Amino acid sequence: MLEKADLKKRIDKEEYEQRKRELTEKLVRLQQQCIREKFPVVVCVDGWSASGKGTSISKLVKDLDARAFTVYSMNDPTEEECRYPLMKRFWERVGQYGTMTFFDKSWYSEIIKNLSGMIHSGKGAAHLPQPKIRDHVDYIVKSRNGEAGLFAESAGIFEGQLVADGYLIIKLFFHISKKEQAKRLEALEADKTTAWRVNEEDLYQNKNYDKTLPIIDKLLELTDSADAPWHIIAAENRRVRRIEFLETLVAEIEEGLARHVKIKENPVIIPDDFPLPRSRHDLVEVQTVEEIRHDLTIDPEEYRNELKKEQERLNTLQFEMYRRQIPMMLVFEGWDAAGKGGAIKRIAAALDARDYRVIPSGAPTKPEKEHPFLWRYWVSLPKSGHTAIYDRSWYGRVMVERVEGFCTDSDWRRAFEEINDFEWEMFRTGALLMKFWVDVSQDEQLARFEARKNDPDKAWKLTDEDWRNREKYPQYCVAINDMLRMTSTYFAPWNIIESDDKKYARIKTIKAINAAIEERLKQDKKN
Repeated sequence: MLEKADLKKRIDKEEYEQRKRELTEKLVRLQQQCIREKFPVVVCVDGWSASGKGTSISKLVKDLDARAFTVYSMNDPTEEECRYPLMKRFWERVGQYGTMTFFDKSWYSEIIKNLSGMIHSGKGAAHLPQPKIRDHVDYIVKSRNGEAGLFAESAGIFEGQLVADGYLIIKLFFHISKKEQAKRLEALEADKTTAWRVNEEDLYQNKNYDKTLPIIDKLLELTDSADAPWHIIAAENRRVRRIEFLETLVAEIEEGLARHVKIKENPVIIPDDFPLPRSRHDLVEVQTVEEIRHDLTIDPEEYRNELKKEQERLNTLQFEMYRRQIPMMLVFEGWDAAGKGGAIKRIAAALDARDYRVIPSGAPTKPEKEHPFLWRYWVSLPKSGHTAIYDRSWYGRVMVERVEGFCTDSDWRRAFEEINDFEWEMFRTGALLMKFWVDVSQDEQLARFEARKNDPDKAWKLTDEDWRNREKYPQYCVAINDMLRMTSTYFAPWNIIESDDKKYARIKTIKAINAAIEERLKQDKKN
């Protein structure tokens, strides 16, 4: 792809000034239109060291409305950031609807740097001064065979979900020759005020330019898509670089806005009988709501003995998870008054309070509504060795939001695969993810509602919404069955918890968690 850039191209000063003025004025107008239309834009500026990425962004944004754009210079991930999945630090920086987000070095820069170091040095990522890269060995091996690899898949999932949510992604690679790069690095080093900008990685890249170029070219080819194509900027000449940068942004935003407005004026109508999309992930069979038993119980004395034993077991296992730096995510969904809170309370009692968080998932806040629905879960992930317990979760999109009409049909239909991809990212980056559907019969739920209503200490738990949800029981059953069927994957299957007897439900839940942790630790030890 890099051959697309004409590094010999030049523009005379008069033409340059005129084109720059015209394009800048257009870009300013387009930004205001993006704000009005709540159209979000993400601009990824990657390229060779010393190719002018930072300078180009700085000159461009000085004419824009500073309230509606953000620029991030993405250096090596910090030690703290390395304790999370690769894409988290980019998810949490994605701007809200109507804004522009500029990444000076995007999610591709880290892998480009480390790919070149790993393949050519033969010493792995440690050859580079500050690699801070996670386990991408599989990707390195697969890339040699021409496969997309793990990182390319992560990037594709990230970009695909943003685009599906209405974001425009503009990816640019600033290309210069080896000779020009060496000249610029030398000039930077010679000036005391800019010498700090040149590091060992830059010098390494120039020294290995001829070997690195085909790697970059292949990566660009693998990650070039119709929804988020690469644009190669000829960055050898300052004027050409500036004009091509502006031209690309203006053309892409104009086209993106036109699509956005057209879709808004002509929304997609999906028939009620239109089938759900097939998942690209392998699914496992799970019970329907109608098949769940409501007669399972446990003796009170057995419950007390089992609870103590399993809590002690969980406490020991959590310590080992912490020692091995394995994150754990426990997701609880279920009917109102099914006993989710009680189960969570018994689990939390067994854990070290410093190493877990209970994350309730209520109605999204205003900032959360201004981002893709999974954004608020990406920014609250547990770091390695820690546990996050979700009291309701991202599944609200395919249950309450679907049934109550809080999102469009397209939104909730698309969400099944978005959720599967999200959980796949958690699984393959090392997390133990468990999901529990806590079920209770209609009769038992009604009895619990009445008990809450008559208990001053528990009346606050009962809301008008709880009663309304009971009235929509058939609609919720359809949504829940779809959720269970479409998102029970081999890497994150649903655990059905029969909870007419809360004590039985708590023991089954904590035993399932302990068994899963033991299996995970056993697999971890093998690897």
